[in-house]
Amino acid sequence: MNVSINTKYNIGDEVWFADYVYDTFYPCKYSGKITEIDIEVANEQICVLYWVSVECDGYRIYEEYSEDVCFGTYEECTKWCENRN
Repeated sequence: MNVSINTKYNIGDEVWFADYVYDTFYPCKYSGKITEIDIEVANEQICVLYWVSVECDGYRIYEEYSEDVCFGTYEECTKWCENRN
């Protein structure tokens, strides 16, 4: 079996991401670097998940975000959030 999956971003890429709180999307004010990519395949659907390393107020945290809420620029993220809300 040969499996080939294209992702929007690669390990080491910097991304901005949308957070979801109380039925509202908003752009996170911090960007992060992708450290790991997880691929989930179920029922013929593919879900790409990025582990993102974010430095926030002197702490480094690792968060997982789906590909659909990761963006190459803060402006792209902001626009997407405005359209979703």
